[in-house]
Amino acid sequence: LVRDLSPADSIKLVQESMDFIAVYKGDIPGRSAIECGNYLEHNLEGANEIARSMQPILKDWTVEKLEY
Repeated sequence: LVRDLSPADSIKLVQESMDFIAVYKGDIPGRSAIECGNYLEHNLEGANEIARSMQPILKDWTVEKLEY
């Protein structure tokens, strides 16, 4: 995800990101033709729904679950 971030901190970051996205309302950053070539494909409701579906999966995620 990012450099110098531990696996545990990476999990926390993803969990917090999904929590934020799940309830986000408002303008989507970068949603203009100038900023994004795929700007017409942005779908906030769809992003909210996907993030909400990920929350139960990520809720109890651990570093051990990152090992295959």
